[in-house]
Amino acid sequence: QDKPDLLFTFATLTGAARVALGPELPALFSTDPVLAQSIIQTGVVMGSPSYMSPEQLAGQRVDGRSDLFALGVTAFELLTGRQPFDGETLAALTYQIANAPHPDPVKLRRELPGCLRAVFDKALAKDPEQRYQTGTEFSAGLRDCLTSRTNKKRRSTGVA
Repeated sequence: QDKPDLLFTFATLTGAARVALGPELPALFSTDPVLAQSIIQTGVVMGSPSYMSPEQLAGQRVDGRSDLFALGVTAFELLTGRQPFDGETLAALTYQIANAPHPDPVKLRRELPGCLRAVFDKALAKDPEQRYQTGTEFSAGLRDCLTSRTNKKRRSTGVA
């Protein structure tokens, strides 16, 4: 029987069946370190590694800022046509996410406004403290960037 993509079933080390929804997994792992360690030791990655934050890949405690990192990856991909981090193997991808800077979005697509560099620098920061702290803050960063570009275009073309 099919189950939704965000619904996971698995057995704990004691053999008890556990069911968790995707958003509940970080909380479940943070309250059950033995389960978290067993998942890490067996090399099972739950979710799409390309969208995972550095702290999530490291098995550390995650919060909403990890989701904002994933949103940053998604926005980068939508605007540039490629993901900000890639690797031919899971180990290479994990290394890129944890250590490498993302490419300059404007070099990938010259028509993008330069202010997107700062937006993605913040959205894809390795340290969660340096990232956008809320979705509202991330949205405002994008909006301010795109609004300033629109206003500059209007002034340069004389359109009111």
